[in-house]
Amino acid sequence: MAGTVSKGSFAAKWVLPFGGLTLLIVIWELTGVFEMFPDFILPPPTTIWSRGVETSNVLIRNTLPTLTSVAVGFIGASSLGLLTALGLTMSSRLREAVYPIIIAMNSLPRIAAAPLFIFYMGGEQVAHMAIAIWVAYFPMVVNSVDGLSQQDEDLNMLLESVDATRWQEMKYITFPNALPHIFDGLKLVATASVVGAIIGEFVAANQGLGFITLLALQSFDVPLVFSAVLIMAVVSVTLFFTIFIIQDKLIHWKSTSLIPE
Repeated sequence: MAGTVSKGSFAAKWVLPFGGLTLLIVIWELTGVFEMFPDFILPPPTTIWSRGVETSNVLIRNTLPTLTSVAVGFIGASSLGLLTALGLTMSSRLREAVYPIIIAMNSLPRIAAAPLFIFYMGGEQVAHMAIAIWVAYFPMVVNSVDGLSQQDEDLNMLLESVDATRWQEMKYITFPNALPHIFDGLKLVATASVVGAIIGEFVAANQGLGFITLLALQSFDVPLVFSAVLIMAVVSVTLFFTIFIIQDKLIHWKSTSLIPE
């Protein structure tokens, strides 16, 4: 059937990325086996794993506040971004007035503006949550607006012929057609919310993975730095793949892939 993806093809799209990751880890480990780099430059995966296990209590304790900031950032950015996109799509005047401001704010350097959140909100976790929302908000808005702005002339004519309201058009045509773009935005939010939470912890914090990373760097504990960074990566990748799986199940009329066609 046209538009469908065979199980073999779908499996290949999963196997190949993970196969490439496995190959990278093997090559990385071999650099340690042959002592190509000292551990304070590039520790092998086994050394990173051993250091992570050794400091597991510290890492777990500091992962929880980071996860909280990421969760709030993801939910807040997703909901606010989608609501903003709906408002901009429903009102052309609002879009003309507000959308350029959103684009301009998106161009601001994240790490440079983050201290302002700390200044106005303090170095508490609420500031880290706000930074995570701010960093992840823009990709959600831009992708959602792009999806909601797409028009199908034939369907529009059909809706006009039955005197459909603007909300009916949004509910039955515009929003379903925009779902692929919205999910693309959610996948960007998944990674951006982690980045935002870590930026906040880099600027000012006394707990969290970003805080642990800075402390480890100051003491030249590179394996611990890699352990913390890998936990961040696992959080980001887990969020990404969760959204990818939901997208694949929900948008059954359009095939999804980890790798663009």
